[in-house]
Amino acid sequence: MPANKFSILRYQIIDDCLRNTLRPCPSLESLRLACEEKLFSSEGEKVSKSTIEKDLAAMRGDVDLGYFAPIAYNRIHRGYEYTDPEYTIKQFNLSEEQREAMQFAARTLVQFKDFPIFEAFHDAIQKISDRLEAAPDLRMSRNAEFIQFESAPKAKGSDLLGPILGHIRSREIIAFAYLKFGADTPAVYTLQPLLLKEHRNRWYVIGREVDKGEIRTFGLDRILAESLEYTGRCFNVTDDFDASTHFEQSLGVTVLHETPQELVFEVVPVLRDYLNTTPIHASQIITETADGRIEMRLCVQQTFELFQQILGFGDEIRVVHPPELKQAIAYKLSSALKHYNEDC
Repeated sequence: MPANKFSILRYQIIDDCLRNTLRPCPSLESLRLACEEKLFSSEGEKVSKSTIEKDLAAMRGDVDLGYFAPIAYNRIHRGYEYTDPEYTIKQFNLSEEQREAMQFAARTLVQFKDFPIFEAFHDAIQKISDRLEAAPDLRMSRNAEFIQFESAPKAKGSDLLGPILGHIRSREIIAFAYLKFGADTPAVYTLQPLLLKEHRNRWYVIGREVDKGEIRTFGLDRILAESLEYTGRCFNVTDDFDASTHFEQSLGVTVLHETPQELVFEVVPVLRDYLNTTPIHASQIITETADGRIEMRLCVQQTFELFQQILGFGDEIRVVHPPELKQAIAYKLSSALKHYNEDC
């Protein structure tokens, strides 16, 4: 693979670093490490400082590239910056060579989508694969009237992913102001960040709250970005948190301090077919009883996300067991019905 194939990806990474207001004026070494980490992760491949220097020069003055990026060295902060804070290379259309480079990188990634190590990214890689099948040249405009892909808006707080991931890897304690839904004023938390998790196009950071010693979950969309800071302290990871099993017994991002129960639901045939193709939890078992009823069983905690899931299925599902869950769902449905009766 010629060097210029990866250079297009490095330009994108460098552009993101130069526009990161939480970590302004990255040094040459910081840019090198960012490219190395995002391109190769822990595979052992290296990116040299001279490569980054050449990339910066190309972004500044390469006529064929056409970026003419206003990159300058800030002697006070000893790092690089855009002299125009609004500048980004993302405003430029991809050239034929750049499209070829992106296509090569995408096809390379698709080849590995079924490997166990990439299991968590299977859906994202599959979307890339689907788009390549629909538009091998990466140009979707000619197919717009025939095919539409699902596209979620950029989640608020996603700009914090890079900085928080850096703190997780470095085991650095962070502090931030957090505005809960419905609250008028933010509260300040100090956290040992342990994990980033995505759920329904929202990102969350899970960590140990320093003051109470409890594992907590915080939505990145509710963290005031300008308040995020490194406290200057580091922490050691203990054995009482396992990222691979932390969410095993719950739906979504809520984990309760309780033992999961076996939950039994009666579902209609059409929902049975849907759930067979899109299970809502690993513990899901669907069977047909002797009298012809279709039952779904789950072994999970009764979290907020579970309630939302059940209510979302409407009249296609009925709680059979346990009684307290049946009563709670019935109450919520009754309350919802009152809102409509008030208008009648």
